[in-house]
Amino acid sequence: MLRRLACAFLTAALGILVVLLGSDAPVAHAAVDMPFSVQAEKAVLGIAEPRYSFTSAQKVNTLKVLQAFADAIPSLGWTGTDFCKWSSVTCYQSTVILTVSGISVEGTLPDFPDDVDYSNVMITAIYLFDQKSSISGTLPSSWGKLQYLVTLNVGSTSVSGTLPASWGSLQAVTFISLQSTSISGSLPALWSSMSSLATLILYDTQLSGTLPPEWSSMASMNILQLHQNQFTGSFPESWAQMPALRRLSAIANNFCGCVPDSWKRASFRVTVDPKNSAADCATANPCVPTTTTTAAPTTTTTAAPTTTTTAAPTTTTTAAPTTTTTAAPTTTTTAAPTTTTTAAPTTTTTEAPSECEVPHCITCVRGNPTRCDVCSSGYMVTAAQWCMKRPSANWASSPSSTAFNAAASLGVLAAVLLSM
Repeated sequence: MLRRLACAFLTAALGILVVLLGSDAPVAHAAVDMPFSVQAEKAVLGIAEPRYSFTSAQKVNTLKVLQAFADAIPSLGWTGTDFCKWSSVTCYQSTVILTVSGISVEGTLPDFPDDVDYSNVMITAIYLFDQKSSISGTLPSSWGKLQYLVTLNVGSTSVSGTLPASWGSLQAVTFISLQSTSISGSLPALWSSMSSLATLILYDTQLSGTLPPEWSSMASMNILQLHQNQFTGSFPESWAQMPALRRLSAIANNFCGCVPDSWKRASFRVTVDPKNSAADCATANPCVPTTTTTAAPTTTTTAAPTTTTTAAPTTTTTAAPTTTTTAAPTTTTTAAPTTTTTAAPTTTTTEAPSECEVPHCITCVRGNPTRCDVCSSGYMVTAAQWCMKRPSANWASSPSSTAFNAAASLGVLAAVLLSM
């Protein structure tokens, strides 16, 4: 009898799912942000759903920081104080994730208030990518106070300014992406304090200057993308000391010299311009410091005056003899003016990287134009080393995805019932 009921229930459920999958109607979502399949199983089996939990201090301080986003980006439309119910905010257990991508908003990056206990701000991820025409402003130094921030993606926006040195205090962060923005300036040496940072995406910006040797102490750095910038100088020998570094992309810059021999190991893949990897890179593209030659200061010498005394002739008169003293003319000798010679500025020409046959690929694996090493913005490298468009952040909440998850869930439920 139980098996017949299970079969009947399964048949009816599958019929409903066929209708849902064949229509464009949206599927209702449960209140808690969990996969629909998990929610369905727990609802049918009578298991209570786990909910997020925050202390009063965590609620107050996290709300203050999120309110700064609401003020800087009014089009988010956040109201009330229950931030877990706000759009683009996801609460899970005791963490908060902010995802503003694929929606139409306009504003700037906010500065965070001072009257906040940042040890009780539970924001772990900030996604503001793909907002090229709507999110602007500079990178706030106050973001370095987010003690639990793990992921930060502000790529493909209109943000500008320099990289804040204060971000070196982000001890929990593992991923930072600022690609395809207008940020400028140099790489802060203090970022070497980011002990957990594993992936840093900084390609296609206006960054310049030299690579800081201090970064050699970044023990977790694994992937570093610096291509399509204005970096100069040589490649630091000390970067070979980064134990976890596996990929470094530095093409389309103005580096001089050669890739250090210490970088040439099997586990470390480096992508540079041909001029930096050629056999004659040391002589054809040398790192020569610019020097200025200044002549020694001039000295003016003045001769001391001379005195000539002429005695008067003796006469029969009773008048006293007259003595006349005549000083020799003073001669001034001035050294010729000095000439300062300044070496002409050097001009570095960047060779174009070899052509790739992989669509949406910026750089192919050297010697293999059919395998990609670095994809363009919005695409990711697959296991086969092709470029695949990054999935939308909203796919998981789409009707098709929800219905698919529901089907999987009901399949599991039916299997449980049939086994009884």
